[in-house]
Amino acid sequence: MKKLFILFLLSFSLLACSSDDNDSNNTSGNILGTWNGVSVDLTGSTNVDFQGQNFDVNFVGESYDEDFSILVTEDPNVITSTGTYSLELTATILGLPMSENVEDLFLLEDSEWSRNVNELTLTAQGQSQTATIVELTDNSMIISLEVVQEIMGNMVTADAIAVFER
Repeated sequence: MKKLFILFLLSFSLLACSSDDNDSNNTSGNILGTWNGVSVDLTGSTNVDFQGQNFDVNFVGESYDEDFSILVTEDPNVITSTGTYSLELTATILGLPMSENVEDLFLLEDSEWSRNVNELTLTAQGQSQTATIVELTDNSMIISLEVVQEIMGNMVTADAIAVFER
């Protein structure tokens, strides 16, 4: 079972976050400038094949030691990310909860960006991902991302909500 949890942790370390549409929030603020990370909440699942048996693994993560920020610039449209955060991850494997702390994680890669209403498209190393701007005021930004990635032959899906303040 510990090997399953290690596989889960490896898969998470390669993920960033999720997508969640919510048009009822204000998204009219100015995205340009420096945004300081406040929190990252994560929810996800995977199906792991271990010694010929399939196991569903659900996990949640709550950030701590948040020391990250992003700088959003225009002309060129670039997001520069600095700093790290840590997560307390809890996974349920075979109905049993397991917890692990994962430290020194990066939220975003440095990316080119474009915006269409509340969709934020991030492009890094030739790959694009669309985030949803859940809220954007002059002092607060909440984004959500979804990542589906194959890791060690297993499909991992993770949704994350990142909260920023000026």
